[in-house]
Amino acid sequence: MFHLVTFVSLWVPSRRAWSNDDNEWAVGFIRQIGNEIADIVASGAPAPERRERLQTLVDRAADVDGAARFCLGRFWRKASPVQQGEYVGLFHTILMKVLLTHINAESQTRTAVKVTIGRPEVRQDGVFVPTVVERSGNPPIQVTWVLSADALHPRLIDVVAEGTSLRLTIRSDYYAFLMHHDDNIDALLQALREQACSDCRPATLPAVR
Repeated sequence: MFHLVTFVSLWVPSRRAWSNDDNEWAVGFIRQIGNEIADIVASGAPAPERRERLQTLVDRAADVDGAARFCLGRFWRKASPVQQGEYVGLFHTILMKVLLTHINAESQTRTAVKVTIGRPEVRQDGVFVPTVVERSGNPPIQVTWVLSADALHPRLIDVVAEGTSLRLTIRSDYYAFLMHHDDNIDALLQALREQACSDCRPATLPAVR
């Protein structure tokens, strides 16, 4: 569904369809993260080492706590502090599980990806960096990376694939689940525990289905 696989693929040197401007930092940030992910994919390191390197990168590059709160939406205020803490922890665990699943797959296929970066656009809710992702044998994909508007300490806050926001989709999934479970936060937590379980089948998204 969402092409998080873009950042867990072999990242070839990207090209730009525009000249340098004041938002060069956003392009540099996207390229840097892609290159670091490519290094993890190509390293052939044992699974525990890959997890540690990926966790460090995600903690630095993405606002996962903010995304978790956004995805729970109005239910965040209804959750107790204990429930909030467990929920954020599970959100992190599931996200890592998704990314590691893609990394393991990419390390075996080693399919090259070409990324063309467009002109960043500053909006009220962040800096939008459009890209066109081309993979061999597949049609091009339009993926926009949404960054916090902080050139000194940028964080990834959303991914928009073919016009569809990842975090809005996850929040929609959570809302639908809670509506069918009488707004029971504990029911959501139990579903997330099952999804985060290391012995369960790999998840496809950090969301409840």
